[in-house]
Amino acid sequence: MAEYMIVPDPRLLVPLGDLDPAQAALLSDAALTPYHAIRAAQAKATPDATVLVTGIGGLG
Repeated sequence: MAEYMIVPDPRLLVPLGDLDPAQAALLSDAALTPYHAIRAAQAKATPDATVLVTGIGGLG
């Protein structure tokens, strides 16, 4: 469905190079979901804070 996507800014695009688009789609979800959660909690993760990470696998 990529040919139907509207991207508001070119900086949101990443060249795939030799990577298979089917694999790239999976990587974006598996990588960006935990990254977003970490960024949202980063301000609260001070050096004296305790962090509990639950889960297993790529998103855990």
